[in-house]
Amino acid sequence: MSEIDSKELEYLRSLIKEKSNKSNNNQKQLICECCVVSKQDLYDYYKRNGNLNLAQVKSQMGLGSGCGSCIPRFYKIKKELTDL
Repeated sequence: MSEIDSKELEYLRSLIKEKSNKSNNNQKQLICECCVVSKQDLYDYYKRNGNLNLAQVKSQMGLGSGCGSCIPRFYKIKKELTDL
């Protein structure tokens, strides 16, 4: 199995982002493009566990283990859920 070079990785990320942007359903919005974690994934995790802990979500779903740009979005969703 060969490794993906940076151009291929950027292309794959752009396809994922494009797919996310085309989605009309807000729940399917990708929060972490590197690990393909959606807003719905976080909502489901919260329903199962009763909380959102970054270390646990990172360990179980990979969120935040790539480029890290999803971490602010994670905290925004965490605030949305805990303010309900």
